[in-house]
Amino acid sequence: MDPLKITKNEMELMIKNFSKIFDTAKINKNPQNYQETFQLLLQAEQIAVSSQNILQVISELKRVLIISDDVSRNKNIEDQKMKLKNQKEKNDSKLQEIRQEITAALYELETELYQPIGDLTQLKSINQKK
Repeated sequence: MDPLKITKNEMELMIKNFSKIFDTAKINKNPQNYQETFQLLLQAEQIAVSSQNILQVISELKRVLIISDDVSRNKNIEDQKMKLKNQKEKNDSKLQEIRQEITAALYELETELYQPIGDLTQLKSINQKK
């Protein structure tokens, strides 16, 4: 049954029982006989039972909300995915910058390394011609 309907029915029962108790209290300050006392105890018991049923419905609703809160869980997952994607893009761009710096540094080192060798080979060829 729908939790809203259950809650509505239980609240109506509680109100009905409270009003019966108050009506009896207005008419008589003290119950006149055992039947009135028994009726008051029954109505009080019904109020307690209705309260307990409402608490059970609330507990069930909380449990269902916690277990199947897909919207909130999916939103958190999407937020986390976006954060990780942004972090990945930042890391990729930094790695690209580092790669370019290393490439430029290696190119400079390579030109410095091979330049004297080139000069030596030119000197050897000049010396051989002489």
